[in-house]
Amino acid sequence: MINRNNKKGFTIVELVIVIAVIVILAAVLIPTFSGIIRKANISADTQLVKNMNTALAADETVNGKPEDFNDVIAIVRDAGYILSAFNPTTEGCYVVWEKESNQLLLVDSKKDFEVIYSVKDGYGEPDNSWYFAVDSEEAKAELKEAYKDIAINIEMALTNVDALVGTINKDGAQELYVDESLVISADKVIDVNNENASVTLKFSGASLTTDGTIAKIPLNVTKGQLTVEDAVIGGAGELTNEHGTFSTAVGFDGNSKLTLDGCNIRGTGNAVSGANKIDGTAEITIIDCTLSSDNVGLQIATWGTATLTNTNIDCPNPFFASFGAVINVESGKYNSTSDCMIEIYDNTSKAPEGRKCTTVNIKGGDFTFNTFAKFNGSSKIVITGGTFNGANYLEYFATEAAKAAITGGATISISGNTVTISK
Repeated sequence: MINRNNKKGFTIVELVIVIAVIVILAAVLIPTFSGIIRKANISADTQLVKNMNTALAADETVNGKPEDFNDVIAIVRDAGYILSAFNPTTEGCYVVWEKESNQLLLVDSKKDFEVIYSVKDGYGEPDNSWYFAVDSEEAKAELKEAYKDIAINIEMALTNVDALVGTINKDGAQELYVDESLVISADKVIDVNNENASVTLKFSGASLTTDGTIAKIPLNVTKGQLTVEDAVIGGAGELTNEHGTFSTAVGFDGNSKLTLDGCNIRGTGNAVSGANKIDGTAEITIIDCTLSSDNVGLQIATWGTATLTNTNIDCPNPFFASFGAVINVESGKYNSTSDCMIEIYDNTSKAPEGRKCTTVNIKGGDFTFNTFAKFNGSSKIVITGGTFNGANYLEYFATEAAKAAITGGATISISGNTVTISK
């Protein structure tokens, strides 16, 4: 019996024809599928913008129109939409807050920046009442090119830590909105180290998070200026300088200027630590904040200056100052839970000329403590206002209890309306 095998493969011509057919089908279908996907994304983004507009409208009936973009972020966040909602999933689309009509618009750069969704028609032409939220320098550049000389507002709404770390040290002034879903890993300190940088981080009450918990090492500034607004910041990590390694939530040093405004800060060792360089002139301003820790609230050293207004510190040691530092307390509430209110350490042989004496100036505030001050070295506290363990400052420091609440050999003197405690 003869076994015939008549099987044969495709010829080259047949293969070319099949490939050509596939290419033609792909050329026809891929744009169609892309169009379908884009329409679906636009539909989802439109619904999201519509929902956020509902939140804006509801808030407006109670509180009036928001004053700025920061208020808008806070309003929609309270309705359950974090900052990433301002960055649409559709490529080339932007969410715009139109201030005059108080509504969010969906704008499509693929259609010459046409408004493809608005909840109402009463919005103006692009001008300084338009606020774009973008999460990359590329998007910002695209908007600048598209609108050129038109005075629109382009707000950086950053949703990942790499974008934030990469942006924060650019020259010049910047305002950066930070998403509450931002994840700071243990090796990703937000470090401002450019003397030409002037950065404002706007959190709108959001937290820096690490794996669902408060960040381990959130903020450190060594050069330049940093302002942090309305953040929840906590730390269990470590920062290192020439004096060693220490645990803190917020660190500052060198020739930096740091402002904390409306923040809630929690540290394991120190809530805020800084100004430890002999050749530095670091300054920190703390306004409307809450500081707490297992040890020190504010630790400040060589040449550093701190000013506190309407701030609440509740921990074993609210203040530790050394080597020519200056602390100015304008107002607020300060509670020493176990140790002392103010610990001062100085070594005049190491302090620079003109700053031989660490000084704490208290102009107001409410202070509660067992031990008020511990002195180590030449230092002074000057008090011109405030209440101390419930008593007026002049009345309290005229008592024997005040003398017992001060250790280290310092003496109290009262002249007119000024109390000076010095060694």
